[in-house]
Amino acid sequence: FPSHDTLDKWGIRAGVRIEKTSVDANFETTATKVKQEYTNVIPSISVQRKFKDMSSVNLGYTQRIERPSIWELNPFVNQTNPRFISYGNPNLKAVLTNNFELGYSTFKKGSINVGASYSFANNTIQNVTSLGADTISRDTYENIGSDKKLGLNMNVSYPFSKKLNVNVNGMLSYIWIKGTYNTQFFSNEGFQGNLFAFASYTLPKEFRTRVNVGYTSPWIQLQGQSNNFIYSSFSVSKDFLDKKLTVSAQISNP
Repeated sequence: FPSHDTLDKWGIRAGVRIEKTSVDANFETTATKVKQEYTNVIPSISVQRKFKDMSSVNLGYTQRIERPSIWELNPFVNQTNPRFISYGNPNLKAVLTNNFELGYSTFKKGSINVGASYSFANNTIQNVTSLGADTISRDTYENIGSDKKLGLNMNVSYPFSKKLNVNVNGMLSYIWIKGTYNTQFFSNEGFQGNLFAFASYTLPKEFRTRVNVGYTSPWIQLQGQSNNFIYSSFSVSKDFLDKKLTVSAQISNP
């Protein structure tokens, strides 16, 4: 049998979470009501191995719920562009994703978390577009996707000094997706991910500066991909009246 010291290095946690969802929406413009009630039983289990250098390895499995948003459920037909109309689908259902994760964490002067994951789901919500005989494109959402995703993620937070702190986190994954819409089979695959960085620095007289930058790659979809997204912001702030008043100035996406 393992010794007591060995057992102290291991941790196992298992559980079940029960979630009940109620949706009661009345879209007055289209005289459409949406009433949905469903209950999900969500299992999870994780195993952790601790080491003496304040690091650990974690292996876990859980299910995750993706619920349709009100925007995706809203049947209102947007005809701002008469050649490309869009509307939601009030019959969308929630999606259950099975997720496996392996991670490593260490906490010393700063913290480092890196991990790998694999997930799969059926009946995922997909944004789909069809071209009618009237040459008008119609854009909506359907529970028709089946996907698999293999990913890597990391989060690093490090205080380089008492004045400078930097945090970087990112994710990169490869996704395979397939589904049938209007009797036509579609499949797509590719890389997608994001990277975010934050830095704060304390100037003389307790002025504080902050910098945020981020990038999100195009997201893989059943019929193509979305656009990428880049943002940045810079701010300076200072406390007054014994830190009861904060004055700040910020520039976003210059």
